[in-house]
Amino acid sequence: MKQARRFFALFFLLALIQPSLFAHATTDTNSNVKNVAVIYCGWRVNGEFTIVTQGSGVLIGDHTVLTNAHVVTDPDDHVRHLDWCVGGVAENSYTAPEITFELRPTDFYRYDEYFDYAFMDTYNEDGSPYTFNSYAAVANADSMVLNEPITVMGYPASGGNTLTTTTGNIVGYVGTNWFKTNATVDEGSSGGAGFDSNGNLFGIPTAVSSGNYASFTFLQNINAIAEDAFGSTLAVRDYDTLYQSDNVFCLYDNCYQFAEDESSWTQNVVADDTTTEPIGDAINSVNGDSATTDSTTDTTTEDTSAQTDEPLTYTVPDHARYDASRHKASFDTRMKGYILLQTEEHGEAWYVNVNDGMRYYMRDGAIAYQMLRSFGLGITDADLLKIPAVETVEEMRTAKSVCSTNPTAKRLRGQILLQVQQHGEAWYIHPDTCRRVYMKDGDVAYSTMRFLSLGITDEDLAKLPYSSTLIIK
Repeated sequence: MKQARRFFALFFLLALIQPSLFAHATTDTNSNVKNVAVIYCGWRVNGEFTIVTQGSGVLIGDHTVLTNAHVVTDPDDHVRHLDWCVGGVAENSYTAPEITFELRPTDFYRYDEYFDYAFMDTYNEDGSPYTFNSYAAVANADSMVLNEPITVMGYPASGGNTLTTTTGNIVGYVGTNWFKTNATVDEGSSGGAGFDSNGNLFGIPTAVSSGNYASFTFLQNINAIAEDAFGSTLAVRDYDTLYQSDNVFCLYDNCYQFAEDESSWTQNVVADDTTTEPIGDAINSVNGDSATTDSTTDTTTEDTSAQTDEPLTYTVPDHARYDASRHKASFDTRMKGYILLQTEEHGEAWYVNVNDGMRYYMRDGAIAYQMLRSFGLGITDADLLKIPAVETVEEMRTAKSVCSTNPTAKRLRGQILLQVQQHGEAWYIHPDTCRRVYMKDGDVAYSTMRFLSLGITDEDLAKLPYSSTLIIK
């Protein structure tokens, strides 16, 4: 799996370093029409192809498409990929695309409250790789600033089978993985493309939140997807300058800074093709099927907490520095949501954020309070009641785990939750027991989380990347 991850990252890098990527390059809207695909997926039963989902995708390599996981997976569990997926691109904005290729899953996809993406490879009916004539140039998404104009493209189910293009602005951010925009989209545009003012890809539309007076579209940050899929050893985001014009993003030791005097990427890599068994009958099935499709519904919930750009910066102890040579992505995953205590030093405490996998220094009660505000995930009273609570931290240590029997608690383990329907009360879900404990303020949070900590050596701690900045909400 590690070798596959590196191989695919190199292929992804090829899309990033094409000459048209540089910040001064511009791709017009008409050119990007051919870089957005319509996607149909479904089940195959007794040789019959049944359409289950319709969505969109964006071309990011000569035979690779990025889309939402909910477009290509079982709507009931979003774990199993559907039996078949096919797609096509249009020659222009006023004609419908012809279905010409099959899509098959790679090892890289994820569906949860943080991410909803899937990388798909494309094939001809005979099983040979299907090659695109062009694909999207990728922006440094972390340099997208507030009010920046954008264009969103996709194939909504109600859009008459032709590409739909809407425009708007970046109107906000949700954490470090999501953009909020006033550009409108509809079902079926999921997995499409968000382009910046230069025509470069910065995100994929995934969810819509509607209100009485306005609606917002949420796009996943392309850099966040790369970091999550390939790991922090290959894709590195500069959180200190996130969403500033001078932000730097690195993929496989090639760093890209959005600036007028842009210097180019430094490495050019070509990946080999692979082939698998064809399922070409689905192409003809979709091209000849005029029936309406069942579209999936976007379900990401907007984080309604106020957010500012005010950072809180603190000093990381020298004996807790990150050593990239020791990094292991699997170790990152295992440690997410835990509070770690340095047993070989002075008992310094660290919280490993479930969202970005970074460790944050819990220096004192004031910092712990800021962590509650920065990392807290809003939850309704009804959902909170699904998670069993303990009265004390001592009870948490002896409580029986409900992780295997409570899917809501398992999904949220390691999280800090905030009761949005009350007064923002904070709860910590212990990753071992999947039970919650109340933290009424920063001092209680500091003592509670230290008491529930997991001892760690300096050597193991050095494997985990850290952040010295919190964004105060």
